[in-house]
Amino acid sequence: MANDVKILPEIEPQPLPVEVTNTSPIEVEIPVGSQPIQVEITNANPTVIVSVLGFNPRHEVGVHQPIWDYNNTHQFLTSAQTLSIASDNTNDTSAGTGARTLRITGLDASYGEIEEVVSLNGTSTVTTSLSFLRVNRIIVDSVGASGVNQGNITIQGTSVQGYIIAGQNRARSAIYTIPAGYVGRLKSARASIGTSSGAGGVKQGRLDIFLGEFGKPVRTVNVGFLNMEADSSNGIRWDTYREFDEKTDITLACHTHFENVSTSAFIEIWLEPKEI
Repeated sequence: MANDVKILPEIEPQPLPVEVTNTSPIEVEIPVGSQPIQVEITNANPTVIVSVLGFNPRHEVGVHQPIWDYNNTHQFLTSAQTLSIASDNTNDTSAGTGARTLRITGLDASYGEIEEVVSLNGTSTVTTSLSFLRVNRIIVDSVGASGVNQGNITIQGTSVQGYIIAGQNRARSAIYTIPAGYVGRLKSARASIGTSSGAGGVKQGRLDIFLGEFGKPVRTVNVGFLNMEADSSNGIRWDTYREFDEKTDITLACHTHFENVSTSAFIEIWLEPKEI
């Protein structure tokens, strides 16, 4: 008797779903002849690139100052606290023609990232609802008809933590703290000194990067010296992949030996999730 042969319909292979939560590149090995494997990568805490801009319009002679708009020394807060905010212009208010709200980004008592939008009230002080241990970024979040903050805005706890010069719409501060749960990698840092009329002759300035690693003394990790003539500018750039642990305070500072000087700085940091 002839054998009966039953032909089964061809079955299309279906992908096997594989969900991977990871924070770094992965390799998936697919054996020859296996079914197709569909890989979905969920990166819950991705790498972030942070750009930090600092400027000091008039650096004090012989004083080691951070490069920031406040033109004075800077003190990190020793405990998380609410911040007081006020402008010196009445137009910087919630319904005014100047700055209406500020967005403050920083760290809480555990160095976790926090952010708050605060409505301004002109020359009257307003207070944040959140308590900040560190302030990493301050910008004007909304404005009136003028398009800019019309007064100088001060943000402070027990000491000044941010300052926005009239017309700038942001605090320019070369000061940054690595959040908890991240490792910071300094990709590059650039700083410059510019002289104006009255400086006279060849002058010198010193640019430093200061690190305050959590639980350790503050130390200098890079030093650069610049020489320049009056009415000129000069800069220095560090290209480095130096690694900073979580909770590290980074400050770019300058020491000059002459008057009529402005300083500026730009730092680019890669934040990557810290491996557990």
